[in-house]
Amino acid sequence: MYKAYLASGKSTVSYFILLVLLGKIIMLNLFLSIMLGNFEMSSNIIKGKMEDMILTQFEQNKEHMQQEEDLAYERLKDNRSAASLSSPTTPKTPGPMYSALEGYNILNV
Repeated sequence: MYKAYLASGKSTVSYFILLVLLGKIIMLNLFLSIMLGNFEMSSNIIKGKMEDMILTQFEQNKEHMQQEEDLAYERLKDNRSAASLSSPTTPKTPGPMYSALEGYNILNV
């Protein structure tokens, strides 16, 4: 730089200062882009693990809900089949209204 200063004058000093400053800015940008890339990659890994955990919990909940729905459907089916097989029951101790309505079919079946 000193030899260029002696050969050309004061304008070379500003050239070298600008060259050094631009070089430092470019190196800083390169370093920051590498660091941000690493942070983004680790962030994506963490997000992926969280998404996997949420997905497994959702699938477990879904399986549990499906089992509950199947159980409720089986109970309903059992209740319907039991109701269709059972005969209509009569009260064991007929009350005063029962004797008055004896033989009267409400459903007209």
